[in-house]
Amino acid sequence: MLETDPTVSSSDYRRQAAARRRASMRQRLIECALLVYAEKGVEVAVIDDVISMAGVSRGTFYRYFPSGEELLEAIHTELADEIMAAIRPRYDPIADPAARIACGLRLFITMTTRYSVSSRFIRSAGQSTFTPAGLIHRYLPDHLAEGISAGRFADAPLPVLLDLVNGGMFATNTRWIETKDIPDHAHHAVAAIMRGLGVAPDEAWRLSSDPPDVPDLAQDSLLARAQVRYLKSLAATAC
Repeated sequence: MLETDPTVSSSDYRRQAAARRRASMRQRLIECALLVYAEKGVEVAVIDDVISMAGVSRGTFYRYFPSGEELLEAIHTELADEIMAAIRPRYDPIADPAARIACGLRLFITMTTRYSVSSRFIRSAGQSTFTPAGLIHRYLPDHLAEGISAGRFADAPLPVLLDLVNGGMFATNTRWIETKDIPDHAHHAVAAIMRGLGVAPDEAWRLSSDPPDVPDLAQDSLLARAQVRYLKSLAATAC
């Protein structure tokens, strides 16, 4: 028989249990929405698809997410937090902002191709992936601003350089999903982005070389769970 902590009241236990159930349900809805959007596209999928996959009532869904926009923002936030927690320790210590951004972009591509459900979500979500609520927008502007200030990048308005990186990353992600037809695609793509930022061609190629290794995400992470379900669905479809 399990012993209970005498310092915690029964009402506290109930509140803690209720909080865990709410957190679990929220993660379940986000995970199902990620899968639905990756498969069908943000513009095609509807809330009913998410509700059906999650096996919940419409009322339950709307208690957690009053609108599809809030659900989409939650997915962006959860994915950004997980991916950046994995890759940020690898690029953040790099002193040179150009080398730091090049490494960060390669690491980001590594993670999103390893967990291909995220790549398909990015394509489905379109440019909303790179809005202020999107996957990398919260992390990129400060590094770009530092590079401009240090003379490492072209003396252009920050939003212009931000658009350059965002557009290049989105296009790179989409091409990888659809064709995979360019050898060493990620290296070429990041080097081209760095040249666009104002880095000399030879240096851009060097900075964009293979990044440090990134460990796999924990099995209970949102993206790892979604990837397992995504691969199972592909296998079932192929049978």
